[in-house]
Amino acid sequence: MEDLHARFPDYLFARTEAAKRMIRRGDLAGAREKLAPVRALPRLHVTEYAALCSAEVELLLADGDRAGAERRLDIWEQTCGESPLLTAAREQLHPDELVERLRGALGL
Repeated sequence: MEDLHARFPDYLFARTEAAKRMIRRGDLAGAREKLAPVRALPRLHVTEYAALCSAEVELLLADGDRAGAERRLDIWEQTCGESPLLTAAREQLHPDELVERLRGALGL
């Protein structure tokens, strides 16, 4: 994905994944900068919006803004409904719920 972003810097999905890698390395300012052009787009396809929201939730959590991440998740959920990225972000915010679902699925 890094090579793809280097070759096509405006490709939204490569840009949001590059921002996520920056977040995981602790470069929150760089991630914000990477996401800024995506935020400025006047329209996004639902999958593009999901990629942006996923990166923003991760950024807010890394920045210690759990309430902001919750708000972003709520807006995302109301706007788009279910998606695999939304489910993953929800699990990232509420790992205890994931554990309970797994226990239920395993009959524990």
